[in-house]
Amino acid sequence: LYQFQRWPDGRMAMPFATDGLRDVFDVEPDAVRCDATTLFERVYADDLPPLMRTIEASDRDLTPWECEYRVHRADGRLQWHQGRATPERLPDGSTLWH
Repeated sequence: LYQFQRWPDGRMAMPFATDGLRDVFDVEPDAVRCDATTLFERVYADDLPPLMRTIEASDRDLTPWECEYRVHRADGRLQWHQGRATPERLPDGSTLWH
């Protein structure tokens, strides 16, 4: 569905995303290829801090990422998501999750 990348300076993007991202997050794949901010704006406010902590821990320790969180849909509904990904450290110091 997508790959997620985080750089040491905190920037985040989804360099690869299929059209399925639209169905899951109500976000256009092109909108997050260079900057994932739009996607994180969809995350339910109470779930964003714990979500970010899990990303930071996975990035720091290179352990598999797993998290359950809610996303605001365009129609106003909240939808539960369960994410799982495996991190890989890249030569530029960023981490790419598959």
